[in-house]
Amino acid sequence: MAVEPSSSSPGLLKLEEQLTCTVCLDIYTNPKTLPCLHSFCQHCLEGLPLDKKNETYYLSCPTCRHCTELPEEGAGAFPVAFTLNNLKEVHSLMQKVADPEKVACDNCSSANATRCCRDCSKFLCKKCIAMHKQWTEFANHKIVSLDEVASAPSEILSKKKAEANLTCLVPSHDEPLKYFCETCDESICRDCAILTHRDHKYNLIADIYAKHCKALERSLNPVKGKIEALNEAMATIEGFEAEVRERGEAVVGEIHNMVEEIIDTVRQSERKLIEQAQMVTDAKLKVLSGQKKSAESSLSLLNDVKDYVEQSLKTGTPQQVLTSKKPIIGRIKEVAAQIRVEELLPIEKNDLTLMKGVKIDSDIGYITYSALQCCRVWLVKMVNPFTLQSLPPALILECIGYSVAQRPVAPMQ
Repeated sequence: MAVEPSSSSPGLLKLEEQLTCTVCLDIYTNPKTLPCLHSFCQHCLEGLPLDKKNETYYLSCPTCRHCTELPEEGAGAFPVAFTLNNLKEVHSLMQKVADPEKVACDNCSSANATRCCRDCSKFLCKKCIAMHKQWTEFANHKIVSLDEVASAPSEILSKKKAEANLTCLVPSHDEPLKYFCETCDESICRDCAILTHRDHKYNLIADIYAKHCKALERSLNPVKGKIEALNEAMATIEGFEAEVRERGEAVVGEIHNMVEEIIDTVRQSERKLIEQAQMVTDAKLKVLSGQKKSAESSLSLLNDVKDYVEQSLKTGTPQQVLTSKKPIIGRIKEVAAQIRVEELLPIEKNDLTLMKGVKIDSDIGYITYSALQCCRVWLVKMVNPFTLQSLPPALILECIGYSVAQRPVAPMQ
């Protein structure tokens, strides 16, 4: 069931679009992140068809078709998509302040809230705000308007995120993840540090978070570079498409003007010339279109990775970010290695040309092109009289590298 927009607010609509699962088209429910960094509802992943190879089950990402091994525990064992869960909190907060008259005071619940304490993340009415300011403990707290909350909801939630702690996944530990093991590249709790990482190099997450954030940002450099290069390649491809199309149309126009000067008995040659000119134009556009689709696919994949990492750094807690660092780096390297921008540079040019001034008996002209990179129409100034019954083949197609011709033609100079 598709998501019904809850408000006409552009910010809310954009956020709801980000929070809509591409499988069920509803707001994410218990979202999970696959190794390819695309996220889906857990129940949507559980409903995907599986492939079995050597007693191991695999599922294909609905977005990029990346094949992923299904954990023995099922789809629930995939990492929690903390960025989406954090965005859901932002969405909930934005919905709450969308109608200020319905925002209740979190302290007394008997009046409508008029402002919000950024430090407490509490909505307060006028009376409670006055009481709040009287307490010495809250003297330095910043009180903001509901409009300010609506314009920057993530700032209101930042305090809560900073105080939140992820718990170790080892059932017997039940400790918060306060450390990061440099040796294993994963977040650990106190018990993990004592029992299984004793001889490893580890530090408090609070002490090394900034360093690893910078490492993640640096890891995006090749992705950003390829995104920029692919954007340039796409712009070049689109420019060549327009030029090839324009030149192809111009060649067709020249062919029309040429054929109109020739007697009715050669109208058949006109049609064949146009067909061949269009064939070459279409062939060039087909090559460029294939390159463009490949570039778009690669660009989409790179943007997905970049958006995921940037959203993680923007909305995730240190524990959340560092817990996901290892698979993120792995995916970044995998995607960066797969995409070769140089292979997507345009290989076709807008060099279709109508060549004039060549006599070839009674043929009115022919089109030549080299490996879909050079297309010309040769015009014959003189045509010997003949009848339709004796009309020879009107077109000769000559290609460098291969030849489709009905009689020898001297190579183009």
